[in-house]
Amino acid sequence: MQRWTQAEVDILTKNTLQGKTIEECSLLLNRSKNSVNSKLYSLGLRKTGKGRHWTKKEDEMLKEQWYNEDKKTNKEIAKSLNRTLSSVETRADRLKLGARTEYRSTHFSTQDVVDIFGVSHKTVQRWRSRGLKHKKNKLSKREYIYTEQNLFNFLENNQNSFDGKNINIDIFENPPKWLKEKIATDKNKKKAKMHRKEWTIIDDNELISLLKTKKTNAEIAEKMGRTISSIEARIGFLNIGYKRAKYWNTKDIKYLKDNQHLTLSEMAEAVHRSKEAVRAICNQYGINYKNKRNLS
Repeated sequence: MQRWTQAEVDILTKNTLQGKTIEECSLLLNRSKNSVNSKLYSLGLRKTGKGRHWTKKEDEMLKEQWYNEDKKTNKEIAKSLNRTLSSVETRADRLKLGARTEYRSTHFSTQDVVDIFGVSHKTVQRWRSRGLKHKKNKLSKREYIYTEQNLFNFLENNQNSFDGKNINIDIFENPPKWLKEKIATDKNKKKAKMHRKEWTIIDDNELISLLKTKKTNAEIAEKMGRTISSIEARIGFLNIGYKRAKYWNTKDIKYLKDNQHLTLSEMAEAVHRSKEAVRAICNQYGINYKNKRNLS
């Protein structure tokens, strides 16, 4: 193996500090990439963390590869720039390069959906959990991508989950009829009338009544002329969301077995349950109560 001369070390050091990549230094010095990489490591110049700033040339190379049609993965781009994957993705985010998809002309990234429909990333995440078809982006395993048709199919059946006024419809060559109608309808609604409207006691009582009818938050929002997020926030504030059924413990069941002389109402009051819950557990365990025939 050919020894490194001081002149070569000086050239390598100078070019590395100017932002040259390992590949460029390798060609300049007529050495292998492994040799250059090892020398950089021994010189303490092989940094991929916080201590190494991005140069203008690296930014230009990142932009070129980010949108290049050869479809390098983010990991491959990171390797070519001698950077970590997280460093490359963080830099791309700061440069606002947008998300990458392997089929940019036919698929949308999560960021694309956020920008087009004017919703948050959490909203898109909820859409996925509710059935929006998606797949992992091969270029960046942390990203999801969606076809135009899958978006339209899902949103047509979930029109209460987005506001037509926020949509950038120009992005679509042939938007469906229902989407155009949705946008027109939402734009014709009274603007800002309900925006940040204060909740009154009457509103709270109406909300509680609608929750008891088992309506969904989307249906309640439409009924009350508010956004879904407003309804969800108020439910959380009032702490009136649906409660899970309370599990029966052996102590309460033993109490019912030992006090079969009580009425159904007395049992329910003693164990802090509804009469319906007590009746069901009594039927399950064969427990009797006073005047059972008359109260059933």
